[in-house]
Amino acid sequence: NNEVSGMSKQRIEHALQKEGFQSVKFYNPDGALGYHPDDSYFAGKDITVARLKNWQLEDISKIDVSDAVSQSKQVGFDRIQMVQDDNKRWAMYIKPEGQKAFSIYPDKADLNRFFTTLKQAQDTMDSLRVELAQKYYAMAETKPDLKVDLFGSGQHNEVDMNRIQKVNVFKAKNDVILCAATIDGADKLQPRVVSPSQWQRMWIAEDKNEYKKHLAATLFADILQKGQTQEQTASEKQVDETEVKQETQVSTDKNEEEHREYHEEENKQASSEEKTYIREEKDATVQRDNNATVEKKEETKGKQKEETKDTPIMKQWKELKAKHPDALLLFRVGDFYEMYE
Repeated sequence: NNEVSGMSKQRIEHALQKEGFQSVKFYNPDGALGYHPDDSYFAGKDITVARLKNWQLEDISKIDVSDAVSQSKQVGFDRIQMVQDDNKRWAMYIKPEGQKAFSIYPDKADLNRFFTTLKQAQDTMDSLRVELAQKYYAMAETKPDLKVDLFGSGQHNEVDMNRIQKVNVFKAKNDVILCAATIDGADKLQPRVVSPSQWQRMWIAEDKNEYKKHLAATLFADILQKGQTQEQTASEKQVDETEVKQETQVSTDKNEEEHREYHEEENKQASSEEKTYIREEKDATVQRDNNATVEKKEETKGKQKEETKDTPIMKQWKELKAKHPDALLLFRVGDFYEMYE
């Protein structure tokens, strides 16, 4: 509302309306109504510096805001930092604004460029950080598998993290960094040494307490695995005993089944042999009876032959038959003709 010396809002508004602007507002950049649009607002717009001459605006120059607009479209970063993993390999830690942080391994050329610029303390260090962050952020967006976890959130699935009850990371008097942990099921443990890279990552971790827990899981992995191995051994032993019992029961059942089948087969065989013996005995009895009957008949026939004597006719027939063996010999006996064997 305060008039600036040499400036008339009314005349400026009138001049702009003559240029075709229908609505004109004035803002005090330092006041409560200050207007601070994002630079992306100026995309596709011409920015002109003009001066008021009488009742008209006279253009002085134009401002190129393309770089500012381009940068406004890029992602901002809360933190960009080089960190080392546990194998002393350099990675770039990137924390985009409003997004979850991640790490990625830069290529060798970018690493050399970064540390050369850092060593020479050049003024372009900040712009180089942003440039590399933009590059690797874009790469990670298209290829998420390039992201690496340097804070352990997914590295300890093989151990029970719930056993870690308390973790304390501190510097000793000789500047050695130590990690003390209380682990369920383990006796009091001596603190273990923390590497400088692990110490550095702790201070940039988004969740420091969670990072400390995973750090303890890394440093005391042998203790956690030992307890877990003992539990697994006890469990496996119980499983083995159960399997042995089951196998023993199966073996016993199998032996009983084989024993039962053996006796059944033995009984069947004995029964079969007994039936065969009875059948053979019966057949032998029948055969003996048949033989006795045949012998009796033959004996009776022999007796009958012995008792029978040839008659004169039979004697005559036999004599003629002997002379003519191929002839059909008929004897007339009374009114009949007879033949004899």
